[in-house]
Amino acid sequence: MAKTETKRSINVKQVISGTLIGAAVGAITSLLLAPKTGKELRKDISKQMVNTKDNTVVITKKFGNSAKGKLTNVKQTASATSKKITDKVKAQRQNKQKLENQQADVEIYSAK
Repeated sequence: MAKTETKRSINVKQVISGTLIGAAVGAITSLLLAPKTGKELRKDISKQMVNTKDNTVVITKKFGNSAKGKLTNVKQTASATSKKITDKVKAQRQNKQKLENQQADVEIYSAK
């Protein structure tokens, strides 16, 4: 299960980074091939860089929120499972103690 989650998270990271790199390369290529003056070109590149930065922030926040939600679910599941195991161990200890007490009572009774 952990390997699947790791592979999935790696794939998500690769898709996000590939998308961002592709968008940046496409934007720069279109700007460089467009017939514009140097001043206009610099202005357009600046705008594209701001847009790319803003898009990166949005995607990163979405990814972070998704990861946070998954981590919360894992934490809750682990906590619940831990409590169940602890309760079972306590119940088994109590049962063992009861059996030992009963056995001691039987030994005392049979010794009389």
